[in-house]
Amino acid sequence: MLQPRNISRVRARFFSSGLPGDRLPRLRQLLEEHKSNRPLRILETHNGLTGLIAETATATRSNGEVVTYDGMWSSSLTASASQAKPDIETVDTTARLKMVQDTLDVTTKPLIYDADTGGAKEIFAFTVRQLEAMGVSAAIIEDKTGLKQNSLFGTDVLQQLEDIDTFSAKIAAGQAAKRDPNFMIVARLEALIAGHGQDEALKRAVAFVGAGADAVMIHSKEKSPDEVRPPGSW
Repeated sequence: MLQPRNISRVRARFFSSGLPGDRLPRLRQLLEEHKSNRPLRILETHNGLTGLIAETATATRSNGEVVTYDGMWSSSLTASASQAKPDIETVDTTARLKMVQDTLDVTTKPLIYDADTGGAKEIFAFTVRQLEAMGVSAAIIEDKTGLKQNSLFGTDVLQQLEDIDTFSAKIAAGQAAKRDPNFMIVARLEALIAGHGQDEALKRAVAFVGAGADAVMIHSKEKSPDEVRPPGSW
């Protein structure tokens, strides 16, 4: 029988095992744990070495508090850059997932997978199954279509938004494919990037949540948060 003094040690071992079934729900747990006091700290990773940085890096605040990263983000941009290829989905899903597995092999923290547009809904549904089996906590897909253009280019290049109904169907397909309710599907809204403004972004957010998105991310390339959060609105 477990004694009370040992419960915290067991819980710590459970959360830090790195096994797929332990790792996958950790992102939801962290979001719930910190929803009222701070945002999560997530670091981009694209191989085992960068994963170890996210796993072990610490910083000490002036008050002596030691802080760490809560999780990792598998970026399609850096996956492409690490292979000296353009960020237009030239690194396919199979190659991307190999990089993710290399990262998971040497880490224990939860990982968010940047799935670009997710591809056709049938392909995205299959990707969701693969990610779940690996222990990845979330897939984030952006509501654009056509040849991928990095969002940091903004309106300097054509950023074509996907039809709302088509993208909603992709979210629904991903949700239907899920076997673990803790796996998260996040809709990344590119309306601000494409120059369509806040109203369009909010309209899309409502639609995608209705389609089953577990969360939304309103993307902006501006250095100030005012485009997403106007002064005095919160």
